[in-house]
Amino acid sequence: MKYLNTYENYLILEIGKSTVPPYNIENIVDLSGPFETETKNYIFHTDSGIQYSINIMRNMGEFHLHEEHVEECEIIEDEDFYNKLIGISFFTFEGDNIFGTYNDTIITNRGEVFRIMATLKEVITEYLQENPEVKYIFAGGQRGEKENDKEQRENLYLAYFKKEKPNWKIDKIFCDFMGEYYPIIKITD
Repeated sequence: MKYLNTYENYLILEIGKSTVPPYNIENIVDLSGPFETETKNYIFHTDSGIQYSINIMRNMGEFHLHEEHVEECEIIEDEDFYNKLIGISFFTFEGDNIFGTYNDTIITNRGEVFRIMATLKEVITEYLQENPEVKYIFAGGQRGEKENDKEQRENLYLAYFKKEKPNWKIDKIFCDFMGEYYPIIKITD
């Protein structure tokens, strides 16, 4: 157990390391989603050929996060919360149909996690610079093949944010659409 704990600490310290180059974004696709959401999809391939999409969603309304859950979340202070919110997810997919061919069974543990996270950092940083009104990030984790995949991905995601942005506040909020709690991040700089 002692070794595992040390190894976990090492991973958390290394996530988001600035010397790791991001992958090149090959395509950016603007899509209208369900319930009048607007989504930007940033597409890239890893060195091993896995195709990823980083999705940034705007206009997430009460369909996703009901008012009572927003009011219960201590880090949410803005009355204009929904207009200052983006949802971010990233996942693998196959083919050309970004939403229609989502594949959660692709084995992604190929030693590329640092470059994937560096790519995620670059996309989010650029998006936030272009949209300074954004103050909240809903980190909608994707389910994996195993029940604990979502939790592992969320832990990786949150470890990255804690390393990169230690002053940002992190909490959990219930998502009615998904029927589960997900991380929400308040941008404080």
